[in-house]
Amino acid sequence: LIDGKNKVADIINITKLDELTVKRTLYGFLACGIIQREKKKERKIGFDLTKNLLNKIISKIKGL
Repeated sequence: LIDGKNKVADIINITKLDELTVKRTLYGFLACGIIQREKKKERKIGFDLTKNLLNKIISKIKGL
């Protein structure tokens, strides 16, 4: 059920429990270290332009 693929909304629908109960349970699991949040991946913008590169370009332009 908690496999990293199901979203919180999916877990609520599958278990037929109320939203607050599911969220409290998941928070308890997080606090105890039983589950972990998935790390966010750096998204690419457009072609091969990453946020980091975009920030460097903006800094260069501001320095002109």
